[in-house]
Amino acid sequence: MPDCGNGIKTDGTTLITDNDPSDASIKVNSTFTKEWVQHLTKKYGTADKGGVLFYEMDNEYDLWHSTHQDIHPQPVSTDEIIKLTEEHALAVKEVDPSALILGPVGWGYLSFLHSGLDFSSGNDKDKESHENLDFVPYYLKTMKQLESSHSKRLLDYLDLHMYSQAADVFSDSTDPEVLAVRLRSTQSLWNPDYIDESWIKDLGEPNNRIQLIPRMKQAILTYYPGTKIAITEYSWGGLNTINGALAQADVLGILGREGVDLALAWGSQNTTEPWAYAFRMYRNYNGKGSQFGSISVSAKSSDEQKLAIYASIRPSGKKLTIIAINKDPINEIDTKIEIKNFNHSASAKVYTYSQKNLTKIVKSNSPVANNSIGHKFPAYSITLFEVARK
Repeated sequence: MPDCGNGIKTDGTTLITDNDPSDASIKVNSTFTKEWVQHLTKKYGTADKGGVLFYEMDNEYDLWHSTHQDIHPQPVSTDEIIKLTEEHALAVKEVDPSALILGPVGWGYLSFLHSGLDFSSGNDKDKESHENLDFVPYYLKTMKQLESSHSKRLLDYLDLHMYSQAADVFSDSTDPEVLAVRLRSTQSLWNPDYIDESWIKDLGEPNNRIQLIPRMKQAILTYYPGTKIAITEYSWGGLNTINGALAQADVLGILGREGVDLALAWGSQNTTEPWAYAFRMYRNYNGKGSQFGSISVSAKSSDEQKLAIYASIRPSGKKLTIIAINKDPINEIDTKIEIKNFNHSASAKVYTYSQKNLTKIVKSNSPVANNSIGHKFPAYSITLFEVARK
């Protein structure tokens, strides 16, 4: 539509924020939400009967003033997002009590620390007027109070998005340092000792150590126990490369080990690309539906930044599955995986995805002797071991 603008005034820099929002949008309230959920439950059934299970309390609210400046030019305050969450979550739960609510659905790590208002202004005035708590802790505390007020839980999942902020990780750069940072920066999900290698490092201690999942867990434990954890958008880039596939495989291992309840990858849907093989290594490594186990067990690497390792068992306890990720682009790693507290068979099935063949998971076998598996892990590879109980 050539008569439509781009939201920027003719000076080329100033956002248009003085328009009438009703020019192109219709203001809605909880009545609209209630009618929408009524439509969905009528068409698909309630959540506990196979209908729509999850409802997000909007999306990246702390960026509304930039992504939707025509209808919400002012940054969202703590009070506004809590009020909106209460209003619309109540509407959903009234129609479908079995539905699950996700919130506040912030754009990234800084959403944990700041409201949209403080994020935009660069100060902490909104925080200071709310017990001087970071945004997510205050949000959780208030949602717990609202459960008492309404005699029903209005927040089931604490939900934040997460994207690596390191320079060029979402570009097509093949610079060795960019590739190395992509693989190191997955630590921002969990490692309390990792200082983020992006502009976040300039935030200073302790906020330059993201450790997102432990932060979310601690906030929940302190302010609203029983709330689950969701990361409904995440990506580390490079999805069409083996480097990006390794990062994706590492993230999947971390999400499982750290106990994230729900996560959604954002990006390409071309299932012939390397990222899809990272998922197959966990969800269908033999092409016949075999999956990485659903019960996480302890797995430790002497150098996780060279060879990351994750392990699990099936609910039956009959099979142990181990995933090892060689992050070195050049060198094979010749080492042993020691197995403890699992009476194993004499041989393991091995499934490997590597830069040698980007279109196939290669199957082989490996002996298991003296409670260990000796193996040469190819450079830039994901290897899964399926070990049966003896």
